[in-house]
Amino acid sequence: MQGSVSSSSLLAWVCWKLGVDLGKVDYRHTSQICPNCGAHTGQKYLSEHEHKCPECQYEINRDVAAAKVICHRGVTAAFAYRRAN
Repeated sequence: MQGSVSSSSLLAWVCWKLGVDLGKVDYRHTSQICPNCGAHTGQKYLSEHEHKCPECQYEINRDVAAAKVICHRGVTAAFAYRRAN
């Protein structure tokens, strides 16, 4: 194999080989959104490890909350893509 392959291009190739759709979503500001109610909770310090929503009182690990927001964005984008095609 010649040169190095980025993880994103490798992932794209594997998805293509398996016939799986690969979509990209905006990962920015995911720790500032409540995955439960969608409220903007504001910027957090890196030392803050818990997500606590002032709107719905939802509490969860900050990284898990961000992952849920990314997942929601992906599902929303996939449904929008399927509807358009």
